[in-house]
Amino acid sequence: MKSILVKHRLLLVVLGVVILAVASLPFLMSASCVTRPQTPAEQKALENMRAMTRNDVLPAEEVVLGIENQFPRTKAAALARILRARIKINAKDFAGAASLLDARVIRDQTSLADYALSMRANAFEQAGKDAEARATYQQLIHDYPTSLRARDAAAGHRPRDAGHDQRRLLASDHHPDQPAGEQLYRRARRL
Repeated sequence: MKSILVKHRLLLVVLGVVILAVASLPFLMSASCVTRPQTPAEQKALENMRAMTRNDVLPAEEVVLGIENQFPRTKAAALARILRARIKINAKDFAGAASLLDARVIRDQTSLADYALSMRANAFEQAGKDAEARATYQQLIHDYPTSLRARDAAAGHRPRDAGHDQRRLLASDHHPDQPAGEQLYRRARRL
């Protein structure tokens, strides 16, 4: 009997591994990311928000808040939250905008989390909260290292002072014997 088990040991090990793999398959399938399909009402709400923001016109915050409340934990709610933050920034309520942009729904339901962090850091800067702005830029760089906004933050190019940085960039590498295009190219390669 023992010799039969020794002869078929490899077969038993392979069979055991296969049984374990098949038994764990349902657990792996349930842990995968499942995209929830949008309802027709949610799609209509997204279309309404697009229509309301055409030509850089911002709707009333109450209307957008209604959409956010009607579709909690959805893409529509996340985009409504970003839109509300834009409305607050436009109204110079930078602290209010920053608090709106610290929302899990934006991270979970959209691919705009890096944009929201950049907006939040900029709102903190506009509100004069430099420590919070710096911390938010650091979070952006840490959480989204491949994002263009993270690269801009790491290079010190903030949305508020982009024009100032561009003028400084042009002035800092001025060499009379080099064409202006080459000066810009050399400076850009160092960033």
